[in-house]
Amino acid sequence: MDSPRSPNFLIVGVTKGGTTFLAKALSEHPDVFFSKPKEPFFFNAPKMTAGAFARYQKDFFGGATTQRWLGEGSTNYFHHNKAIGFIERHLGPETRIMVCLRHPVDRLFSHYLHDYKRGRVTGSEPLGGDKFEAYSSRSLYAKRLKVWQSRFPHMEVLFFDDLLASASRFYGQAAHFLEISPQAIEDTPVNEGLRMAWDGEYLTLRSGKPSVEGQAVPRFERSQVEALGLQFDKDVKRTQDLTDRDLSAWRDLPNFELVEQKFAAFQDRPVRSDVED
Repeated sequence: MDSPRSPNFLIVGVTKGGTTFLAKALSEHPDVFFSKPKEPFFFNAPKMTAGAFARYQKDFFGGATTQRWLGEGSTNYFHHNKAIGFIERHLGPETRIMVCLRHPVDRLFSHYLHDYKRGRVTGSEPLGGDKFEAYSSRSLYAKRLKVWQSRFPHMEVLFFDDLLASASRFYGQAAHFLEISPQAIEDTPVNEGLRMAWDGEYLTLRSGKPSVEGQAVPRFERSQVEALGLQFDKDVKRTQDLTDRDLSAWRDLPNFELVEQKFAAFQDRPVRSDVED
């Protein structure tokens, strides 16, 4: 029996950047074998042994047959200090790396709401507190992107903005990077789930209702949200230089809607249950 193979491409981040959609789309391609679950979180271990790596190969890629590409998508690899070294050592610098980036403030609130929906946060966290500092750090891209680019010559940066504009083009970019023919997919809208919206001078839940019993409904002053956005300015400029992509729109706040709108446009169109924002 042949020994299990190792992955030769990874989606390394970022959380709430469109990686769930991308992994699902690629996993359905006949030339791709994708791990189950999507995120083994293997390379962010504090230490790495040959035995552990062999189990990783067997457990997550032992079912691969003739597929050209084997991959996984643990989104915290991008910011993890040790993961990049472990990946370089065990998979090699020729591994193809993909990262999906998103407007930093939009990504931050989407990550917060992801945890809010699951009861991991209360809704009363202050915007300048330690919890939001952790979310903010995951929305800083340039420093880590420069490191990844310097150590992996085959690296592709995708943008959540493109996923919103056209899911098929977003997927097509990844397929082109892997040198496979993209399969036809529908350009159905991203399932946005919980969203933030303006209620006067406060940013709050679009629904106005808590996700879990006992939670508070988050409310953040506009001035605080604007100050939050300003802290990403330098990083956005550096990320723009590293990606050769016009990211000037990221220097403005996301286009949060208004609480009093009825969102008929979203209610009247189908959504993909397998796509996370």
